[in-house]
Amino acid sequence: FAFSLTAQQKKVNRLTGILANYRGNDTVKVAMLCELATAYKTIHPDTMAAIAQRALKLSEDIHYEKGSADCMSILAKAYASFNADDAKAMKYDSTALVIYSKLGDLKGMAAIYNNEGNIQHNHSEYKKAFHYFRESLHLRVEANDSAGIADCYNNIGNTYYSLGHYAEALNNQLNGLKIREAMNDRPAISNSLNNIAGVYCMIKNYKTALQYIIKAIKISEEDHDITGSINSYTNAGIINFFLKNYNAALEYNFKGLTLANQYGFKLDGRVCKIQLAETYLKMKLYANAFDYYNKALAVHTGFDNVEEDIAIYMGLGNAYIETGEVKKGIDFLLKCFSVIKHVQYNVAMVDVTAYLAKAYALNKNFGKAYFYSSLHTAYNDSFLIDENNKKIAETQFNYELAKKETAIELLQKNKAIHEKETERQKIISVGLFAFTVLMLILLMNAILHLIKERKSKKLILKQKDEIELQQYALENLNRVKDKIFSILSHDLRGPVISLSQVLSMLDDETISQEDFFMLKKDLDKQLSTLNLFLDNLLHWSRAQMDGDQSVHITNISLAALADQNFDLLKEIANQKYITLINTIPTKLIIAADFDMIDLILRNLISNALKFTNENGRIEVSAQIENNTVVIAVSDTGIGMTTEQSDALFVSVPERSRRGTKGEKGTGLGLLLCKEFINKHNGSISIKSEPGKGSTFYVRLPVNRMG
Repeated sequence: FAFSLTAQQKKVNRLTGILANYRGNDTVKVAMLCELATAYKTIHPDTMAAIAQRALKLSEDIHYEKGSADCMSILAKAYASFNADDAKAMKYDSTALVIYSKLGDLKGMAAIYNNEGNIQHNHSEYKKAFHYFRESLHLRVEANDSAGIADCYNNIGNTYYSLGHYAEALNNQLNGLKIREAMNDRPAISNSLNNIAGVYCMIKNYKTALQYIIKAIKISEEDHDITGSINSYTNAGIINFFLKNYNAALEYNFKGLTLANQYGFKLDGRVCKIQLAETYLKMKLYANAFDYYNKALAVHTGFDNVEEDIAIYMGLGNAYIETGEVKKGIDFLLKCFSVIKHVQYNVAMVDVTAYLAKAYALNKNFGKAYFYSSLHTAYNDSFLIDENNKKIAETQFNYELAKKETAIELLQKNKAIHEKETERQKIISVGLFAFTVLMLILLMNAILHLIKERKSKKLILKQKDEIELQQYALENLNRVKDKIFSILSHDLRGPVISLSQVLSMLDDETISQEDFFMLKKDLDKQLSTLNLFLDNLLHWSRAQMDGDQSVHITNISLAALADQNFDLLKEIANQKYITLINTIPTKLIIAADFDMIDLILRNLISNALKFTNENGRIEVSAQIENNTVVIAVSDTGIGMTTEQSDALFVSVPERSRRGTKGEKGTGLGLLLCKEFINKHNGSISIKSEPGKGSTFYVRLPVNRMG
């Protein structure tokens, strides 16, 4: 594909001519130099950086702060995107952000955050990338910057794509494409089409992916857009690879590589080399595959481009194994495994553990083969959640369908009854008309029939009411089931898998006994939390499904019960350096259900631990006020707003806040507290302010005391 005089080149020529005749050294010249540098973005990145440096020097000479910041932003893009020097890029971004913030330049600040997001994405620091992209989006919405908003949607979509969240990726990419099409920004439209094609490719909808990429290629070739063409050719190669059109895949990747080499795009060239190597590996042309894998490995990018490194190491590992050099293959796969584990790129972990298990089996090392096979199963299982969600949705659909079929069947029965009744009425009418002599007898029969009909209708209405009640109960049970399954799948799975993995590593001697004892405290904490969670879940599900629970009255020492719960939870308190204080009088005895009061105290203390910062204090006290025993659990934690406290005792727990150390909860604990207190004819209230801690008051009538 030959590139003649492009639109960008024409722009470069025009600006170069204007600058040659411009004699001033002022802000206007700085603006023209910045525009010229940006025009070189898709033509020659080194020239882009050189012109931006020239503009920066002029800005500093004339003390033009905004110009300096604009130049640094351009330099950051040049070094990050093309020269692969992220250290310089981040330095320029940092300095520019200070200037933009000082000037209150929202667009400038947004551009810097966007640059930083791209850098973090290239480092596979996706959480940080999300932070920067969303900060940029917020500023661009405030500044009404449509092009910038579209860029942010595009970048957020790319980050979701890297994490394997393809629905969110596609949604953001389509939002960006809609804005870009409204602006008729053709290079940006081509970019969005490429990204959308990538998402469809990952969900194996290759036909739709190919349709999008063909549109992108057409736009880039018509506009002579170099970067857009490289990107489109590379993605076309990937799609044809998955379609097993290997010759077409090679053709597109060679086109992309030729342009990348010609215009100095090292990062894009590296991607093309990796794709060529993977295609040759599939074609079993091993010499060519090794050649391009090693060429890609030799490219120094300056980034921790782990996704590309993973592809190279995994490809070389498989290539060596397929050519009989199993030990070399294992070395590369282990290197790949280490990188994946470091960045927690679990999508790739599924593949590399499978390859390692196969390689060790070929090498007769069945112990390690089993170890990596187990890891493969564990990682693969984590991706079955979506399938389970589909099954739940299918079950719900089947339930709704069955409900509709039942309604239709009921209507048909009513219609049949109505038709029979109509027929009977006809017979009666004919009888009355034909046999007038028997009128009185027939009249009596009619009256008896009407009485029977009323009884029948009453019975039908009663049955209908019973069916509706049963349907309502079934829907409630289904909701309870869904909540229980949801809680089990999200909150029970984590601690159990953690324990299983640690024990597995201990069995395989992957970790030493000393390392195990270092992990033991964290495991104890998780299991303690899990134990409370299971207690809460058991009592809550029993209350929801049984509808009632008996109260077994016994004498209880509140002070002793508080001490028992402090002992149970002191390890969690010690980890956050929280002081536990029990001021309940030892002689204060109440008559109540021991298990319920125990669970109430444990949940309130656990809740206080969750939302209390390090070096905080939790106090449990009790006293008698106006024929009522008042139990108070106070903390010096983060407190809450009135809206948050009002939402604590909802009927069905949906979500809960995280604690000061990121502790998770289910919302069941406080709900159980309220239910158990109600069973004792008591009440619970909250006094709290943000930043000033919280106090939960439990009031029980004195007539429950012994």
